[in-house]
Amino acid sequence: EKNFFFSNDMGVVAHTRDGGKSWKMVPGMYQIRFMEFDQKNPNVVWAGGGNGLYKSIDGGEHWTYSFKLNPGYNASLGAIAIDPTNSNIMYAAEGFVSRIRISWVRGKVWKSIDGGENWTELERPGGKLGKAGDPGVDSNYNRNYSTIVIDPNSAYLAGEGHSDVYLVGQDSIFKTSNAGNSWNNISFFTEGQGSDMVLVEQNNKSILFASVIPVKGEEKGGIYRSDDNGVTWVAKNDGLASIISRLKARNKNATNRSKFSLMITHSPADPSRLYVGSWQG
Repeated sequence: EKNFFFSNDMGVVAHTRDGGKSWKMVPGMYQIRFMEFDQKNPNVVWAGGGNGLYKSIDGGEHWTYSFKLNPGYNASLGAIAIDPTNSNIMYAAEGFVSRIRISWVRGKVWKSIDGGENWTELERPGGKLGKAGDPGVDSNYNRNYSTIVIDPNSAYLAGEGHSDVYLVGQDSIFKTSNAGNSWNNISFFTEGQGSDMVLVEQNNKSILFASVIPVKGEEKGGIYRSDDNGVTWVAKNDGLASIISRLKARNKNATNRSKFSLMITHSPADPSRLYVGSWQG
């Protein structure tokens, strides 16, 4: 079965089960930014965005509004991740599409250990929330998260899931080595913005690819690879020079609401095949 979903920033969500030959609209959803299939049960699908989280248990035919992160809290979700070993363990984070910085996002991250029935707010990766410049306060307070990646080759902690989880924000990349109990900033860029990340498995080893939006100054931006769990990163931009150059030129004078970014994904069936896209090509 070729089961796909499509969504756009105008609130449209469409669904096909025949690889795109026919489509039908999915009603009742607003600004869906991600669709996540449960790897252990592809009939379970999660969708999230501007007004919370939805769940389907029949491959997307019917949906239930499952926003239980915090009653009365109007979160704008940007990313979700399901532990590949235990589907009951999930992470969710606030954010918008990676090119836009929105002021109402508070930089919160949640975790569930019971399949989304209940959620616990984790320690805020970027530090205490407050106004820029306040002592002891994270200066990048308009933090938007776009991607959560769980490392399936890291240690598995009973009841907590895999130990290593990565969180991509516009200003930083964070990593936890204790299943979300604390976070470390592992950013390797200074003037760019974090955009996206994928993990590729080869011979039971995890390889990370992260994309950085070129904004200004000497930051080259583009695609970077890490073979040591995020300690060191090497640029892999052969063939992308013209796109990155155009992005940098566009972003030099763009506002925070109009940056152009880089998205990256890969084919699980062929780990050597990666895809990069942007508003510039």
